[in-house]
Amino acid sequence: MKKMTTLLLIVLLVSVGFMFFGSKSDLEESEKVDMSMNEETHKEGYGVSSSNPVAVEVGMRVLEQGGNAVDAAVAVSFALGVVEPYGSGIGGGGTMLVLPESGEEPVVYDYRETAPADGKKNSTGVPGLVKGMRDVHHDYGLKSLYDLLEPSIEIAEDGFVVDTYLSERIHGARHRIDEDKASHFFPGGEAIKGGETLQQEELAETLKHLQEYGLNDFYEGELAEKVADNYSDVTKKDLKEYEVVKSAPAKGSFYGYEVYSAGPPTAGVTLIQMLQMAEQYKIDQVDKDSADYIHLLGEMAKQAYNDRLSNISDPAFNEVATEKLTSKDYSKKLAQKISTNELSASFDINDTPADENNHNNTTHFVIMDKDGMVVSATNTLSNFFGSGNMIEGFFLNNQLANFSSNEKSPNSYEPNKSPRSFITPTIIRNEDENEVIGIGTPGGRRIPQVLTQVMVRAMFDDISLQEALDHPRFIVEDDEIYIEENVPDALVSDLRNKGYLVKIHNSDMFYGGVQMLSKFGDDLEVAGAADKRRSGVWKARGSE
Repeated sequence: MKKMTTLLLIVLLVSVGFMFFGSKSDLEESEKVDMSMNEETHKEGYGVSSSNPVAVEVGMRVLEQGGNAVDAAVAVSFALGVVEPYGSGIGGGGTMLVLPESGEEPVVYDYRETAPADGKKNSTGVPGLVKGMRDVHHDYGLKSLYDLLEPSIEIAEDGFVVDTYLSERIHGARHRIDEDKASHFFPGGEAIKGGETLQQEELAETLKHLQEYGLNDFYEGELAEKVADNYSDVTKKDLKEYEVVKSAPAKGSFYGYEVYSAGPPTAGVTLIQMLQMAEQYKIDQVDKDSADYIHLLGEMAKQAYNDRLSNISDPAFNEVATEKLTSKDYSKKLAQKISTNELSASFDINDTPADENNHNNTTHFVIMDKDGMVVSATNTLSNFFGSGNMIEGFFLNNQLANFSSNEKSPNSYEPNKSPRSFITPTIIRNEDENEVIGIGTPGGRRIPQVLTQVMVRAMFDDISLQEALDHPRFIVEDDEIYIEENVPDALVSDLRNKGYLVKIHNSDMFYGGVQMLSKFGDDLEVAGAADKRRSGVWKARGSE
């Protein structure tokens, strides 16, 4: 059914592409797949999918009160900085992919952090989230920014009930957090517990200031002075000269669907290459419970990740041939390097402190409005709580840890440069079938693998989107395979015979937290799924 086609494709974009099919001579383009699933749907609907139920309610309220998807995205971005201060906030940045309406081309807003102009290799980049929200709202927003900030102010001032995830994150990062400045996170000297109420009065005052004086105050006003005075690495000049980058997305295709994702220096190219390699190997014909499937997805990840090291960087500093890198011909050449039976030689995948230290702190959300606008956005501080330094109630990022340790790398540190990132907000579309899907996940270097896996399950298994998200995942890194749950002994034995070390690693944070929504059919039905690994929630309503 058309409905299933859309949903399966969406999930397929979120999974890691590990597939097996014959020899290299068998590589060829596959036909478009049609899928259908039983999902809760909402005709002529709108919806929000996020990692936090409070943020979902904020977004739904904006949509119900006449705001569009960008209005809701602005409100949700600020709200997530309040209820998930470890994952994102006004001291960080992110990337937003906006599909203005059906039939138009998506637009990327890159408001990630940049290196300060002084050239010092510090850990905190110039924050971009606030200006990103200003620019995307200027281009598409309908409601006033004053109104869109109000929910976050209320949540910060009145407080919200802490969940176990936030409590655990605070406890785990307390060695990096200045407890004197963040004492409200540590009542009685201990990390605030799940079920208790967290009030953030200083953050509320900062948001009120932005509400009254405008978002640009963060870059040229009183707030800019406070940031610069309290953190010497970022100057008033750095803040004043910061600019959001607006561009076309990276674009590829997968089983008849157009795939749009964030371009360099983020990881949309890497995701598209993995998906197109999977199609070359006819992933739909592969036994996904086999060692060959896991092996091939791992080999595809190695090829795409290794290619990223030499080709992906800030395009303002190095020419990046995005169209070439996302072409079917280029993906086919990568796929032809893969052995279906043997492990490749060791690949370099990690070349930054963030990669080595497993920074996995991002938050993703998807929003669709009734008029066809879609937003897929990933916001981040890099590591959990970023640098751990709090100013005016918010944490500053440590995004510069994403620069390469190799000075000859195109991703080496330079003033005013934005480092590489694995974030991959994505939109999938098939105009012939009137289908569109928004998807993404946190997870650091594992993001492209997680997205590919989920998409494959959703597309080719006769299961719902939610079941595809809930399915156990695996991550392949060099000769090690991390598996979320126990698998049959015979499969473990087959993987070991191929030369892999198989490790059972059950961690909610390790395998991402996929968020997704789809809209399809003549009735523009909305359906979705949310990853329970990170308390994911989705909500939609229709005109009926």
